[in-house]
Amino acid sequence: MLGPAAFALGAVLLVLPPLLMWWFTATNSRVALGGYLLMNLWIIVGFGLIKGLWDDTLRLYLGTLFSSLSTSYPRPEIGSYAYEASGILMFVGGLFVFYYALKLIQAHRAELRGESVRPISPRRATQFAVIGMTALVGVLGAYAYSDRDRWIAPKNGVVKIGVIIPTAGPYALLGGSFVKAVQMAADDLKNTKYRYEPLIRDSGPDPAKAKAVIEKVIQEDKVNAIVGGVSLIGQVTQPMARKARIPQTCVCTVTTIGDGVYNFTNIPSPEAEAIRWVGEARKRGISKIAIIS
Repeated sequence: MLGPAAFALGAVLLVLPPLLMWWFTATNSRVALGGYLLMNLWIIVGFGLIKGLWDDTLRLYLGTLFSSLSTSYPRPEIGSYAYEASGILMFVGGLFVFYYALKLIQAHRAELRGESVRPISPRRATQFAVIGMTALVGVLGAYAYSDRDRWIAPKNGVVKIGVIIPTAGPYALLGGSFVKAVQMAADDLKNTKYRYEPLIRDSGPDPAKAKAVIEKVIQEDKVNAIVGGVSLIGQVTQPMARKARIPQTCVCTVTTIGDGVYNFTNIPSPEAEAIRWVGEARKRGISKIAIIS
């Protein structure tokens, strides 16, 4: 949701550049021209390159391409059509502003020399094309390098594992047993290269409230991995773990939680269990069942 700051920024972008251009046109002031070009630079770099190209266009196109080729690249989060289209339009708009800013500078320099505006020569156009392609390749290479997952040794040799599961209410028995199993597994580890430290956090049974717990585990506790045991909470954890690039192993029956990149389930799906159960029932001649729920 847009706040007052966003509307104030929009008002500045809509009002200030036309006023500076009017001032420059009326007085030929260098201050007005400098202010106008600075506004152009702000739009080109801040909105066109950083927000439009780097954050949106490259993430959408290159991010999708790289993730399809290698698991070293995360699958990008894709928002609504309007959101993604606005990011691409920022990049296109930045190119538009850049082109006409160059035209303005060219016209002003020609006016100062008392010359008419000359068209760009083929040689100069080729130079611009080479520079542009070199810059584009550099940007693509920088994006590919910065967006790639890479191994980083755990700080002080300690691997923090967030254990996120509800341990009260209707999940008290399941959650309590899960926590004990994790603690036993940690106690059984001997002579490992790193020390594994489980950080047990009660998410509660409400997915809406669990989100704050998961955010704290990721952002404040700085865990290296997450282990969960309930599909209801695992579904909330999945996009957050993927965004933070933290592996999550979930003892969950909802198959969509496992994305094969950062999130994994290690329990048979209900469909898989049903196939084996029905097959075994048929072997035993069972044709009627009662479901007590």
